Amino acid sequence: MNTTGKIQENQAMDYLIALEQNASKKQDGRPSIQEVAEQMGVHRSTVYRFTERYIKAGILDSDYRLTEYGYDWLQNWKIKKLRLEKWLEHCKINKNSIAYNVNMIMENCTDDLITSLSNSVLTCRGCKFHPSSAACNWYSVNGENFKEKLGLHMPDGRYAIPFTLLKDNDQELLELSMAHRGFLHPAVLEIRDGEGTIHLTLRMMEQQSASGKWFRGEAGSVRYKMDGEWMEAPLTEGTALLPMSAFWLSYEGEDFKLIRGMTSIRFSCSSGMEAMGEREALMQIRIRRGLT
Repeated sequence: MNTTGKIQENQAMDYLIALEQNASKKQDGRPSIQEVAEQMGVHRSTVYRFTERYIKAGILDSDYRLTEYGYDWLQNWKIKKLRLEKWLEHCKINKNSIAYNVNMIMENCTDDLITSLSNSVLTCRGCKFHPSSAACNWYSVNGENFKEKLGLHMPDGRYAIPFTLLKDNDQELLELSMAHRGFLHPAVLEIRDGEGTIHLTLRMMEQQSASGKWFRGEAGSVRYKMDGEWMEAPLTEGTALLPMSAFWLSYEGEDFKLIRGMTSIRFSCSSGMEAMGEREALMQIRIRRGLT
């Protein structure tokens, strides 16, 4: 899409949001085109012209109400914009120009680049972007009720997934945590009845204490952060179980082909406090559909 097309698309988005807001005030959920036109200071024909594309795309129905798909699509657009605002805020962009810069990104960049940039806020510890407890579960951080759709995209079964454990040091996420060696790779994602569970199998590892002594042991406990609280991960036959709903989740592509997730975990070593006290790390997962 050329630059002119992107600008027109974002202008059309203003009308779509106005329709959504107007519809929310109506008992039957049907927006008034006349009221939207008056609000925007244009003729009714302008509203029709800018929103026709959304009817063709299945985002609006014939009564100009958001379809189920349209609701998901619009919420996803909103969260991308919010993430970009948080990211630019962390980058110390002048607050008065953040909105302008976000609009320029949304108007001039490809959808793939917009998604990539908006996801930066999830992997940037300095951004301190923490979705609300209701928002961080099951893709609702993207405006998606993904738990209800999980079975459509990933049938019940077990999936091998790569993961990385990184030091949580408020810096760029480039340094592996020692805990990365404390688990077998890859992890296993089990989908059952619409619920997802990450299986982390513990393995023996060596660690040198501050006094220079070497200790050998495995993780004695694993905890994960969910809704701002630290939860104990059940250990079953040397495997720690983490619910998928504990992860901040994002995806690439409308078909959910690649899913990314991140959460904070804490772990301790069974060989004693001198070897390793409780440490905190960031766990990142990548789930690619079709890998079983």
